[in-house]
Amino acid sequence: MLILLVYAGSVLVLHYLFVLNRWLGIILSAVLVFYCLAGTTLINEVRQVFLAADHSLEEGRKQVSRIVGRDTSELTDQEVRTVAGNIG
Repeated sequence: MLILLVYAGSVLVLHYLFVLNRWLGIILSAVLVFYCLAGTTLINEVRQVFLAADHSLEEGRKQVSRIVGRDTSELTDQEVRTVAGNIG
């Protein structure tokens, strides 16, 4: 139900902005698409970390290095999974 309300609210706000000013509607649409894609991509990357960690520790470290900005070469298996769990 909450998803439906958020969707309906977003459609109404976008419609109002397009009526008010076409460029405002375009800009807000672009921002919404950006945030939706960013969240989906992050979820997929975290899922890949867990799959890689199940296969081998080194692959898990490689996958974690794709989404964090720190050295992952010394992480243990538990730390790899903890980092991924905290992000996702």
